[in-house]
Amino acid sequence: MMHAQSPSTTASQQQRQLEHLLRLAAQHGQAGDLGAALSEVEQVLAVEPDHVDGLHLLALLHQQRGDLDGAVTVLRRALERAPDFAVLWETLALVLKEGGRADEALASQHEFCRLVPENFEAWHELGEMCLRAERLDAAAEAFQHALSRRDTLAGTWMNLGNVRRRQGRGQEAFDCYRKAISLKPDFAEAHFNLGSALHARGHAGEARQAFSAAVQHRPDYTAALVALTCLEQEICAWGGRDEKIARVIAGTEQALRDGRRSPLEPFCALGLPVSAALQRDIARSVAAAIAAEPCTQGGPLHRIPTDAQPSRLRIGYVSSDFRDHATAQLMRGLFRLHDRRRFEVFAYSFGYDDGSAYRRGIEVDCDHFIDLGGNDSRGSAERIAADGIHVLVDLKGYTRDIRPQIFALRPAPVQVNWLGFPGTTGADYMDYVVTDAVVTPPALAAQFTEAPAYLPHSYQVNDHLQPVDAHTPSRAECGLPEQGFVFCCFNNNYKIEPAMFGTWMRLLQAVPGSVLWLLQGSAEAEANLRREAGRRGVDAGRLVFAERQPRARHLARHRCADLFLDTLYCNAHTTASDALWAGLPLLTCPGETFAARVAASLLHAVGLPELIADDLAAYENQALALARSPERLGELRNRLDRNRHAAPLFDTPRFARHLEQAFAAMWARWAAGESTAPITVAADGVQS
Repeated sequence: MMHAQSPSTTASQQQRQLEHLLRLAAQHGQAGDLGAALSEVEQVLAVEPDHVDGLHLLALLHQQRGDLDGAVTVLRRALERAPDFAVLWETLALVLKEGGRADEALASQHEFCRLVPENFEAWHELGEMCLRAERLDAAAEAFQHALSRRDTLAGTWMNLGNVRRRQGRGQEAFDCYRKAISLKPDFAEAHFNLGSALHARGHAGEARQAFSAAVQHRPDYTAALVALTCLEQEICAWGGRDEKIARVIAGTEQALRDGRRSPLEPFCALGLPVSAALQRDIARSVAAAIAAEPCTQGGPLHRIPTDAQPSRLRIGYVSSDFRDHATAQLMRGLFRLHDRRRFEVFAYSFGYDDGSAYRRGIEVDCDHFIDLGGNDSRGSAERIAADGIHVLVDLKGYTRDIRPQIFALRPAPVQVNWLGFPGTTGADYMDYVVTDAVVTPPALAAQFTEAPAYLPHSYQVNDHLQPVDAHTPSRAECGLPEQGFVFCCFNNNYKIEPAMFGTWMRLLQAVPGSVLWLLQGSAEAEANLRREAGRRGVDAGRLVFAERQPRARHLARHRCADLFLDTLYCNAHTTASDALWAGLPLLTCPGETFAARVAASLLHAVGLPELIADDLAAYENQALALARSPERLGELRNRLDRNRHAAPLFDTPRFARHLEQAFAAMWARWAAGESTAPITVAADGVQS
């Protein structure tokens, strides 16, 4: 142990002794001997309590042994003595970041950059911290500072591209990614991000090339392989599909075993042969990653005191799709039908205003319509909490343009997954999923992390007042032959997969003069499907593609078809309801997952369960039998025409009462201090 200096000991000797002790402490710390290192640092500080290097090393040792709070305390003490000692701010930022104190870390990194303005690495790190905190303008500014010091930083160009993409500045994002690739041609991540940006802007062909380049440069890059596989599913490019899907599933399962976020996103998994159990585990990993994001940290929200028995339950619906979108098309009639004596309805929108009748109608029919577009996730959650929402409903799940961070911040006592995403969120911050016994039979309930709230008929709401154009177009106007059977599938192209397409082609071969009427997608998808038809011995001209039209006209043209053929892994959802509302019979073959059972739920609720095939062979046989039996098909059409005005599927007032019963039951359990549990809504009441 070092003793106090005698009068004969010079100041320089003492300083050399202190420096020697600090060198020993650093060596012991690097070797993992923290006890010796701490002892040596403490000797230095006993002689010179304000020794800045000693305090810095002590903080590093606290960090090394996991005492992050202790490290922060020591660093702040050192900064009181030396506020312009840049390395202290750098270390403080790192320690705060490790401890999840994102805002404080960002402020410390900013001080570090102020003191070392020419340090491009410091600016790059600040940009990354701002990006994680959703401070996009500040992130762009920091990355630009870094590039002004050194413009050959491929990683910084890529990150600036990520910022520009999130800001909606697509061309600038493309330019940044391409600059990164020009500096580093084998930069797989930049190829991947370029592909993602191109895909989001509808440039499928270029996106496919970018994803392929990412996989070529890094064959183990599972996320890029996933993106390539899902894009090829979207454009019906099925070459090597089975091998790619096997690699995707293997890579996903390995990531989950390693405790990493799934590279396969929950939405993409819906259209692939992925089991319900794996879909659940994928969602869990994504939800855990969301809950750990810096923007979801920072302490609990301030929720206003909640009355256990309020005069009216405050229901909040959260979505980016309050516009001319499938979700709004289904829900349009619900908002105006909520019982205002018992419920107060809030709509929280973070999507754009398209000026449509759907947007205007929802704004009018809700008690409160709040645009959250300018708020970050915490600001949005704070607004919801301040409104005192009792039951908050996520209408997005893992679809596009999502903000799950809002729900991860827990702005409401009861949080519900419904309608937008046909599967579990995997999130412990979501309490219930609104479902029914067909899409979620008891054997499937374990594949959801939310407690099921079973509605008595179908989980899917429909608008009983949705208009259908009075004019039925001729077949010629639709590009269809005047004679011959019309098989129809207006699902998006990504839902079509080879086995089902093969079934459809056999049906065309077995029914002379028949055609398959599909919804127009990308040019790549149309060309690929025509090519696949030819490979199966079917004239490509027997595939007819319907251009997209306004909804009322689109519904009316269903009358030109004879039978809607459903897809396999991901069924028709809104498109199934469209067909049934327009009077077109639909044939489905349910699978294991929620997404593969939706059409079966709708057929039960409209009173046509005989159109649910047990397996793919039965599906094909039944489609063929109906194509050859106009009398039987006419009988189904007549029954559908009667049922759609009386059956539960299109009885929106009845649906509203059942959904309200579910919300009330959820709230009653919470108010009584009970944990979440399955809820069953019967036609005449609620059974828990």
